[in-house]
Amino acid sequence: MVHAPCWAHARRQFFEAVQPNPRDPVAIASVAGMDELFAVDAEARRRRIDLTARHALRQERAKPLLDDIRSKPLRAHALEEARAIPGTRRIGA
Repeated sequence: MVHAPCWAHARRQFFEAVQPNPRDPVAIASVAGMDELFAVDAEARRRRIDLTARHALRQERAKPLLDDIRSKPLRAHALEEARAIPGTRRIGA
């Protein structure tokens, strides 16, 4: 058995982060990415595809979304650390 965290609970944390700061680019992008992720499974349900086809669809469409969702908070964290350490250069600058 593999532990699989619930994306709905993760989404709620980012959604709640947007409430006090509606311009939070990381939280907004994360919620949007998770909505796209949910859309992949919604498409699979709508098409009524079997498990093998659902797995293939997830590998094709969900994996890039997951990579993007994961990278945004990590990149923002690295930027904040760089700003906190005098003499460091911002990533991408």
